[in-house]
Amino acid sequence: MQRALIGVFAFGWLLTSSVDAQTRPSTTRSGPLTSASRANASLPLKTTVEFELVIPGSLGVDTRSRDWAKLLQEQGASVRIRQPQFDDELGVTEKVRGTLRWVKVIATLDGMGKIVLPDQTFSRSDSQRLKEWIDELKLYGAQGSPEGKPLWGLSEEQFKTLFTAMSEPIPESSYGETVDVAIEQMHLPTSYSVRYHSTAAAHLASLKSVAPVRQRLAGLSRGTSLAIMLADYGLGFRPLRTPTKEIEFVIQPLSDISDPWPVGWEMDKGMRRGEIAPTLFKMVPVKFDDIPVQAVLDEIAVVTKVPVVVNHYLVEQKGIDLAETTLSYPSKKAAWISVLNSAAARNRMKQELRIDEQSQPFVLIAPFVPRRRSE
Repeated sequence: MQRALIGVFAFGWLLTSSVDAQTRPSTTRSGPLTSASRANASLPLKTTVEFELVIPGSLGVDTRSRDWAKLLQEQGASVRIRQPQFDDELGVTEKVRGTLRWVKVIATLDGMGKIVLPDQTFSRSDSQRLKEWIDELKLYGAQGSPEGKPLWGLSEEQFKTLFTAMSEPIPESSYGETVDVAIEQMHLPTSYSVRYHSTAAAHLASLKSVAPVRQRLAGLSRGTSLAIMLADYGLGFRPLRTPTKEIEFVIQPLSDISDPWPVGWEMDKGMRRGEIAPTLFKMVPVKFDDIPVQAVLDEIAVVTKVPVVVNHYLVEQKGIDLAETTLSYPSKKAAWISVLNSAAARNRMKQELRIDEQSQPFVLIAPFVPRRRSE
């Protein structure tokens, strides 16, 4: 029998401080250090942020570019408006000399007057988000996108230490708890602080309601568990290196993060699903009539001892109610993975077997989103 749970979504101490799967990285792979990380860490860096707005056509004619120049200057960045050059490349770069660091942002304006970069855009109404980003550039530098992603701009040693720490299993499920309590029960290492971006608060305020934690995550690793739980609210997190070489977890709406910590990792090509999760593929007698889909998923997780995770945020956006929708299955021998596939497919969803940071398997269920054909 399912019991009703009411919870208050409060962040408490934290405020004071669709995701596609990614291939799980090897903790021994290397990534190049940025120039900032090679600088003398004992001396603070004085950072200058310079924007170059590349505007086709006659300079000074478009009032929108002048408005942007004024806004960026008010937020502590220098601005140069210029025409395109043949070797222009939009993005963020940096140079460090001694204790001086120059961060250069090359961007353009689109037809709607928005600042456009390869991985994000800003409109005039995004002034607060833009200010926070400029402040982050001053603190952390360009942060680049180093080879060997997902290293998030960390050195090999930093990433290996982080990955190992986030591979530890969480001791309790926190089902029905508020999110602040659930994160506290994950026992994240105290060396990694948690920071909510202002956009996360705005996103949560836009939700009709905020439910308590609906996932049973005991036994899964810290990194995957945190990503799963936040995804239920349309949020994600990413590690960010501070100037003092510490690492903090920044929580933002998933729509704003190009490289969030993934909700599980794709299995290596050499891994066999039947060996990773044998209980899901064992043939057993199955028969049930008109059982709520959510109850079916919960029971399969108990019987197989493989967590079944539903992305509730995406499911609800599609108008799917798994507690009200029922499922029947004819009397026959079947593998539980087939039952999961049937439950997902009949509700316009898909199931995918993934692994966490300790290679523990789990099933992720989310709405099916057809991919566009590449032109």
